[in-house]
Amino acid sequence: MMSTNCIHAAKGFVAAVLLGLTLQAGAAEPAHAGVQRADAELRRVLSYELADVKSRDDLAAHLRTAGAASPLNALSTGARERFLDSLVFNDKGLVEYRFDDLQSELSVAEAYRILGLFGAAESASFLREMHPRNAVDAGIQSFMHVEDHEGGRCISPGTCEMLHPHYICTSNC
Repeated sequence: MMSTNCIHAAKGFVAAVLLGLTLQAGAAEPAHAGVQRADAELRRVLSYELADVKSRDDLAAHLRTAGAASPLNALSTGARERFLDSLVFNDKGLVEYRFDDLQSELSVAEAYRILGLFGAAESASFLREMHPRNAVDAGIQSFMHVEDHEGGRCISPGTCEMLHPHYICTSNC
């Protein structure tokens, strides 16, 4: 569960960014673009803090305790194995995953739930490209921002190599 200190730190970060944008009112970039970036960063921080799975150890614990209730069970056995094998973590959380099976087997909402386990749901660009099956899917697609790098793999901290279709290199790389 997210601590009060984490929430205050995240709010403080956003306030500092917004203050900086206000002070740069004469800058070439419109202020609303900076506010959107700050909002996206706050959502990323909060998504990570609320994520149940931030490491391989967390994943093992989730698989043990969630059982049939895990969103991962929406995938076929083979797809689930490929997805789980593709997960790469660092001290910031999930940095890389394979998305093609999520895209081909699941609804937007099902894929969103799975990625939510890892704090990666709101920035998964491939979800915006999927055909919505219902109003929930369309609603999810309407508020998503694109931050992660589709077609990339995290090859070193801060470096996504963009030669890998079906993978996503996250902003945690």
